[in-house]
Amino acid sequence: MVPEEPIVYSFQDVVWTRNWTLCNNQYIKTLKSMKYFQKGTIPFSFGNTTIYIYNPQTDFNSNETDSKDVYKPWVFNTIHKYIQNDHSIGVIDIGGKSGIYSLPLARLGRKVVVVETIYQQIQHICVSVIEKKLTNQISIVYNALSNNHLDVPLTLQRGESHSGNVKQRKEKSVKQMLVKPNNFSRKHLETVKTATLNDFLSLAEVHAMKKVFIIMNVQSFEQRIIEGSYSFFTTKIVIGVYMQWYTHGHAIPKGLLHTFNKLGYEPFYYNTILNSQNPCEKKNVYKSGFQYDGIIWLPRKK
Repeated sequence: MVPEEPIVYSFQDVVWTRNWTLCNNQYIKTLKSMKYFQKGTIPFSFGNTTIYIYNPQTDFNSNETDSKDVYKPWVFNTIHKYIQNDHSIGVIDIGGKSGIYSLPLARLGRKVVVVETIYQQIQHICVSVIEKKLTNQISIVYNALSNNHLDVPLTLQRGESHSGNVKQRKEKSVKQMLVKPNNFSRKHLETVKTATLNDFLSLAEVHAMKKVFIIMNVQSFEQRIIEGSYSFFTTKIVIGVYMQWYTHGHAIPKGLLHTFNKLGYEPFYYNTILNSQNPCEKKNVYKSGFQYDGIIWLPRKK
């Protein structure tokens, strides 16, 4: 039997708890009747995927999806290349936005845990999951990720309803940004709790995954997340980590490079034109001057 609504978890201090309100089916229906969600379509080789987006006039990425019917297909194609032949691989999608990658992966039969910090994003994922009856495939975590457990403020970015910044160090100030997504026209600041990737070892859906591929789009907080993931990487079989990279320019931070090297992973970058036989090229960490917007960390060959 397919559940009516997806499970939403939050990690609070020491335990995982169910959030019964964010994806409440009746509440989602009410939002839908109020035209809170806008429907978009993304074409894939296996068929079109419906995704609910924000107002294209106020959200940059929704505008891209609405006008082009596509959102960085090479990212999905590259990720899928590494997992398509092994159905024991589950996916953790950190910074999953409205389900750009999670929804098509779930349609292809993958178990996916989506991690999102912004509750409006979770509501957009929920309506897609409910409509497509993917509640057995996708579960959701409502937390920010870090290397410890904190209450952190979140600010939303102007013109990008899907994006936010969290303050994870007390000595750094948070710049509040004016935002204009669907229901915001003022400075918006809220507090969310952090979890670590190590905490996911006690989450039933992740525990059931024999192998894991991680998607990470966290606006330059990768280092702190990886600092809180050592037990995860040494306990689970992590076959790869995709990182969105546009906030870093060309250089890999030394701390991140050192940590992944210690864990036994090396960096590759992918070209936007997918080579199905060899979709990624080894990243020369001493070289600069070429353009790429994503890195995949793969286990070092023995």
